[in-house]
Amino acid sequence: MPHLNPDWLHLSGIRLSQVVDNEVSTALAVQVPITVSLVLIGSYLAVGALLFMLWEKDWTYLVGFYFCFITLSTIGFGDYVPGRSVFIVLEVLMAVVQSI
Repeated sequence: MPHLNPDWLHLSGIRLSQVVDNEVSTALAVQVPITVSLVLIGSYLAVGALLFMLWEKDWTYLVGFYFCFITLSTIGFGDYVPGRSVFIVLEVLMAVVQSI
């Protein structure tokens, strides 16, 4: 069986090796410093904890922080569940933002 060279495979006139090289260089083009990532995650947890402390009657800041961390890390034990239907839209919005 003859050896197939991937350069012979064409996608709309572009060699396959060019597509792979382009995808790899595009993936490496965006670099975010770890400090920025940690600040964003920490801010999300801190603000979320504050909001849940204010929204939920019996929740402390620590419980809100714990809930945000468990939700963000997608563990979801289910031991704390937001119960006020007034803020259900905002809670769903937070969940959607977390999934992005």
